[in-house]
Amino acid sequence: MAELFYEEDIKVNRTEGGAKQARMALDKYIIPGIGSKKLEIITPLQVGSVVQAVVKKGYPSRAESVLGLLKQMFTFAVGRGFINQSPAYALKKKHYGAKTGIGDRVLDAEDIQAFWSALDKAPRMSAPVRTALRILLLSGVRSGELRLAKWNDIDLINNEWHIPEENTKTTAWTVPLSSHLL
Repeated sequence: MAELFYEEDIKVNRTEGGAKQARMALDKYIIPGIGSKKLEIITPLQVGSVVQAVVKKGYPSRAESVLGLLKQMFTFAVGRGFINQSPAYALKKKHYGAKTGIGDRVLDAEDIQAFWSALDKAPRMSAPVRTALRILLLSGVRSGELRLAKWNDIDLINNEWHIPEENTKTTAWTVPLSSHLL
């Protein structure tokens, strides 16, 4: 069922990067944790143990995404008629120690200076990678958004970078650009 979910839902509805992350979670945590069990008899306790195992390895943020993927997978199974009820439906991340890491850490001026300086001292880092890391730091965009950027997304007149919805995890958005950089 996990393979069917991956092939017919994940690969079809996610970006390449999102599909790759889901594949990793399936292969590393979900399939080893419950993949050998019959779908109809998987319990919330067994599903929760998969999430707890990720937290115990020291990855509470990843555990949250694994729980989300488990919920999606079992919702897919219900929708396809493989099971009548999702064993992950009532599971809450807070009950397992899974939590979002987003927004927990903010770089201060010293951190930014240290990162910027370290880029110049990285002996094997190519100039394009160094430049990309600086753009990520200055703009706050995701690496995939930068990788998918095209010149026609840049508005030099209004000093804006338009990121279309198909290049982001959420909705289209605009990054203001400094005229001093252009």
